[in-house]
Amino acid sequence: TVAAQRQCAQLLRKGLRAIPKKEAHAFALRHFEDLSYEQIADDLGVSGNHVGVLLHRARARLRKLVGSQAPPGISIQQPH
Repeated sequence: TVAAQRQCAQLLRKGLRAIPKKEAHAFALRHFEDLSYEQIADDLGVSGNHVGVLLHRARARLRKLVGSQAPPGISIQQPH
C-alpha cells in the first residue's frame, strides 16, 4: 500500500542518516541513482572492491537498524 511504502521510505531515510556517510552515499548512488560499482568508485575515489564492501556494510547496518521496523510484507534483504 501507499502508506506502507511511505513508512518504509521514512525508515530508510532515518537509517541512512544513522550509518556512516560514505556507506550511506554508496547505498544512495547504487539504489537511488542506479550507478554501477565503477561509477560509484569514481565518485567516491575508492576501488570497485571497496564499493562492494561499503554496500555490504550499509545493507547490513540498515537491516539491523530498520529491518524489524518495516511494515508487514516489506523486508530489507540482501540482493541475489
